[in-house]
Amino acid sequence: MGAEDNKDKNEAPSEGKEGGHDWMEFARSEGFDFAPPPRDPNKQQVVISGSELLGHICSRVTLGLILFIAFLAGAWVAGTALHDPDTCWLMAMGRQIFQTGALPSTDPFSYTFAPFSQALSGQKFVPYQWLSELIFYLVTVPGGLLPLLMLTATCMVTAFLSLPLSVAVRREAPFLLALIAVILGMLSASFHTLVRPQVFSFVFLSVFLQLVHSVRASSLAGEKKLFPMVLVAAPLVVLWSNMHTGFTTAFSVLLACLIGTTLALVFGKSPVRSLLVTFAVSMLGMLLASLVNPFGVGLWLYIPSLFFSATNKFIIELAPLDFAKPIYYPFLLLVAFYAVSFVVGLRLYLRLRKEAASVELTATAGLLLCELIISFLIGTIGTYNAVKTSRLIPFVALMLVAEIAALLGLANVLRGAGKLPAAATAATAESAEQDQKQLTPLQSENHHRGFWWNFNHHTLDLWKTGGSGELAIVCFCALAGVALIAGRVVKPELPASSVAFQAPSEQAMLVLERERSNLQGRLFNDPQIGDVLIWRSPGQPKVFIDTRFDMYGDKLVLDYRSINECESGWKEKLGQYGIDWVMIKPQAPLARALKQLSDWTVVFEDQSALIMRKVKF
Repeated sequence: MGAEDNKDKNEAPSEGKEGGHDWMEFARSEGFDFAPPPRDPNKQQVVISGSELLGHICSRVTLGLILFIAFLAGAWVAGTALHDPDTCWLMAMGRQIFQTGALPSTDPFSYTFAPFSQALSGQKFVPYQWLSELIFYLVTVPGGLLPLLMLTATCMVTAFLSLPLSVAVRREAPFLLALIAVILGMLSASFHTLVRPQVFSFVFLSVFLQLVHSVRASSLAGEKKLFPMVLVAAPLVVLWSNMHTGFTTAFSVLLACLIGTTLALVFGKSPVRSLLVTFAVSMLGMLLASLVNPFGVGLWLYIPSLFFSATNKFIIELAPLDFAKPIYYPFLLLVAFYAVSFVVGLRLYLRLRKEAASVELTATAGLLLCELIISFLIGTIGTYNAVKTSRLIPFVALMLVAEIAALLGLANVLRGAGKLPAAATAATAESAEQDQKQLTPLQSENHHRGFWWNFNHHTLDLWKTGGSGELAIVCFCALAGVALIAGRVVKPELPASSVAFQAPSEQAMLVLERERSNLQGRLFNDPQIGDVLIWRSPGQPKVFIDTRFDMYGDKLVLDYRSINECESGWKEKLGQYGIDWVMIKPQAPLARALKQLSDWTVVFEDQSALIMRKVKF
């Protein structure tokens, strides 16, 4: 008993330590660390200033705001992307390519192109957007129109939000100012969030701008060996030139870079020879890459007829910018922001030229001059083209956002490369001497920096750390916006009516199907109605015209307008084309004129469409 009692007494303190008031120390000795250790009074504590803490918090709030903007962008796309009748023939052509497994040699949807535009006028059939059309259709095969909206939303937020912010990070621009420019850029493009091949061009242009600005930033920092951007630019153009003629914007940007670099080298004696070589090699590689398409050089030969057609004046989106329309105000604000940013960059250059007392500073001024010349060319020429043709506004907005980021980040890039003196930071010292026995708090590295520096620093750091993850999260938020609106508010349908376009009603399409036996022969139709017919009933009937004005050529488009507007000789032209029935807008002058003729009878009429046929006696 005595031995057992002694054993219990020896074990008692251990049990008491494990289950008594010292159990936390015992748990830590066993490897558990679920509670903070007691504070060491001999260890210095790190003190964070209020401005630094506020910068931390606001940086995270800003990133949350970016995700909310992505959500709103997705919701906007879901409600507007299918309002363009052009989407109908794009989808129909994609379906045609998918079903036949080949590109058509002539237009399969109209009866006028082959005998009139192609045979008589020599108009060539060039489906230059064939890959975009095929992708659009394939996306709808498994899940209908919802995946198509999701693809469009992903392209828009990637092109106008994620990638421009990445350019701002690379250019070391103040994040908040860059975000304001990005938001203005997104608002500038808000009228063109449609399911059209332009959405791919927006993405490709953003990628190309990021590539160009990365090389320009490296040159500005004085790096001798620049990234050979042709390795990325050439494959990008191969894909781009098969999806949309917007690939020509990349050549425009690169041409401005080439001219600006050459001027800086020749007249400013700037040390930018390696940059000039990089741009020149990229231009050559991109030109060769653009020929990798089913039409070869024929694509370039077709582009002038697309961009400079006489009938472009009838296309609303190709009209000049209307300064009275509020929808264009964000773009005008963006242009003003660019002008202010350019003045900031110019003042930096003038100050550097004035203080240049060494060869190194003179070389830095030369690099800065090259940046300003390139930015001036891109900004001014791009703005001029956007004012002249409003459809170019989204493209130019992307360019201006990138240039604003570049101009605002000039000083930071140069300072980071050691080509400018570092910014002075004010520090406050303790006025009273502390007791030697009392430890002085250990201040954080950024303790004496202001709120804006900490906000910008931590926001950039968070965005850099996120990397591709940030892109995925932004896209996910946009998809959530699409799912909410498409699932709860607006059911996706093609075509979707809007203020600018009223699709033919279901009743009109049912009458068209029911009266098919009585509606034989050649059709004369409104172009937008032609888009709908191509999608809903491809080739049955074949249309007179649709909104592919560049394909039909000037003569056929002008003949359509002459007949539809009842201009001089319209009856003769109606007979020349052998028109047997019409499906037009009830507000058209032709509708009123035909109702007054005894040999034409109304088959169906509502607010969306009028169907009439010629009575044969």
